[in-house]
Amino acid sequence: MPMSPREFFKEIARPNLEELDAHFDDRRRAFNAVTSVDALAAHLFEWCLVNCPAEVNGLKDDIEYREHLARRNPDFRLLRDMAKAVKHVKVRRSSNSLVGSAGAAIDVASFGWGEARRGEARWDSPPQVVATTKDGDKHAVDALAKRVAQFLEQEMNRLGVP
Repeated sequence: MPMSPREFFKEIARPNLEELDAHFDDRRRAFNAVTSVDALAAHLFEWCLVNCPAEVNGLKDDIEYREHLARRNPDFRLLRDMAKAVKHVKVRRSSNSLVGSAGAAIDVASFGWGEARRGEARWDSPPQVVATTKDGDKHAVDALAKRVAQFLEQEMNRLGVP
């Protein structure tokens, strides 16, 4: 029997997020957190097919479901695009992807003055995993992944996922 979205969150995604929070300069932990939070959306889609089909009516697969979520939440869109870049090394098919490749988009760096979104950078800007979009915006990966996890947790609550 497959894991429910809630089980996947508790057993896989949340521990990856906690590890990244403790080791915010570790790219491996960042990749694990990003891909597991993105995978949570696929678990949610599969759960909806059985338990809440109206939520995914007209969506043929979890890719379309992720696009549906990305239109509702810009942080999810960025995380989804990062996960795609991590999985495929370089995003080739999607011209509207916010990132082009994992190597170019996800790095360990310090934020310069005014580079980070308000509240994202750690105090005194130590090196941390940073995602840079094609247009040059920088995001602290740990903060981004936490926000997306909260968004998906709210979705699970809204849909009544046990």
